[in-house]
Amino acid sequence: MAQSKQGRILPYHFGRLISYVVLGALSGLLGEKILSSELGWLRLLGFSLMSLLLILSGIAQWKSTSLLDLFGSLGSQRYHRLRARILNPVGTSSAFMIGLLTILLPCGWLYSFTLAAAATKSADGGGLIMFLFWLAGLPALSSMQLILRKGMGRSSKSLHRISALVLIAAGLYALTAHALIGMGFLGSH
Repeated sequence: MAQSKQGRILPYHFGRLISYVVLGALSGLLGEKILSSELGWLRLLGFSLMSLLLILSGIAQWKSTSLLDLFGSLGSQRYHRLRARILNPVGTSSAFMIGLLTILLPCGWLYSFTLAAAATKSADGGGLIMFLFWLAGLPALSSMQLILRKGMGRSSKSLHRISALVLIAAGLYALTAHALIGMGFLGSH
């Protein structure tokens, strides 16, 4: 007997919760090691990569594509096979697995919040950031039919463009601020 969509939504969201919080905690730990490093070049590299990823996420969002597609087909056949397997739900356990594996799907917002989790420089802070991201996504992901109704196309495109500009601006600001700090024009704290 096929399970209803409502019966699979809770395991799906629980899988997302676990993977998002673990990703956030790991990102926070990585951020602590890199962004608090005594090695100035490692700190600069970390901040520069985070800034560039924000800018690239914004460009990808502006173009309505993913970072993977933005970089071309590097590994895309393997990615598309994995995605096809993930997106063919069978039951509760596969709904849970789909939720767990959503961190592997291309999503500019996920990338941005993962960077924010790294910027907290702590496992607790990173986990909290990703918990809040998960919590904020619950209404939208639980009621996709409402979002997909007629008339949402124009406003949805405008929101994508605005959020893309915010990501690009945040990346440019971070890159500029760290360059100015590195050149001695701004204080380091």
